[in-house]
Amino acid sequence: MYKKIKRLIDFFLGLIILALIWPIIIIVYIILKIDLGGKIIFKQERLGLNMKPFIIYKFKSMKDDTTLSHNERITKVSFWLRRSGLDELPNIFNIIKGDMSFVGPRALMAHDDTMPKEFLNPERYKVKPGVFGLAQYHGRRDITNDAKLKYDLEYVKIESFKVDVKLFFLSIYEVITEIFGYFKKSK
Repeated sequence: MYKKIKRLIDFFLGLIILALIWPIIIIVYIILKIDLGGKIIFKQERLGLNMKPFIIYKFKSMKDDTTLSHNERITKVSFWLRRSGLDELPNIFNIIKGDMSFVGPRALMAHDDTMPKEFLNPERYKVKPGVFGLAQYHGRRDITNDAKLKYDLEYVKIESFKVDVKLFFLSIYEVITEIFGYFKKSK
């Protein structure tokens, strides 16, 4: 039953959240325009429900100059955006559009030779990809690919309204803590 209404929840909650966060999106856009210049919205093909490709929207977080090393392309502003997760604010448009959900496994690149083949497990793609997921809750950047896949497959089995609400609020709390923690460290 929940799977049938999850899309409606994502759509209406997405509209409400967009109405609340649009000033933040505009501010981040302006800051990135000053910091990085060029196109600020990054688009990339990812795998969605049933492995169907879609275009994900994120804020650009690297300089366009490909002659620089990976670390040289990341500015202090873009490092903070990535660390806080604010580079993913444009995902709200993917959620409203129906390509993604608030909660689900991370959307992986459609063409990535470095991605372990285990991540192409069709079970993982029985739900829409999400901004927040069980794997992110259990470590975000600090867990192995095997653990990420384990948590993604576990989420597919336990997906429910209760699980989604819990993951949504715990993840929001983590993002807010990360943002304010960064400012405390910067002083």
